[in-house]
Amino acid sequence: MSARTPQAAPPAFDPVEMHRRNWPDTCDARLIGFAVALERAHALAARRLAAVAARHDLNPAEFDVLATLRRSGQPWQRTPSEIRTLVLLTSGGLTKVLRQLQARGLVTRSTSGLDRRSKPARLTARGRRVIEAAAVDIIAASGTHLRSALNDEEIDQLTVLLQRFAALT
Repeated sequence: MSARTPQAAPPAFDPVEMHRRNWPDTCDARLIGFAVALERAHALAARRLAAVAARHDLNPAEFDVLATLRRSGQPWQRTPSEIRTLVLLTSGGLTKVLRQLQARGLVTRSTSGLDRRSKPARLTARGRRVIEAAAVDIIAASGTHLRSALNDEEIDQLTVLLQRFAALT
């Protein structure tokens, strides 16, 4: 563990200790500690993403969709079904986000020649500029925060462990 490890919460506010004291028959300190730490890390990262995305007039879902299109390579286009496999949005949520992005000129939608039911989303030049600027800021903010707590080896180890955990679902 890194020497920069933050101090634990005082026992009165430590969820694991509170659970152990007040609900001992269901307390598995290791699992509860993991779940609480994972949720807190996710919440902090989500708040950071939302704050930086907002500076670029995006919400986190819009950032996610634009980033997915940008990392797809030229012509920076995907069908809604493909996008859904890469982001954490429902079908209805994705439809709403795509409509918002299209209304702002960040993506275009056109009927596919092969399947008229499918309307692929394509990143516009403006959308590309917006997501590239937002991504630079988010990577910088996240990197600064992460490296204040973990060194590169620890980041690599944590990444491998979280990927293994995520593959279980």
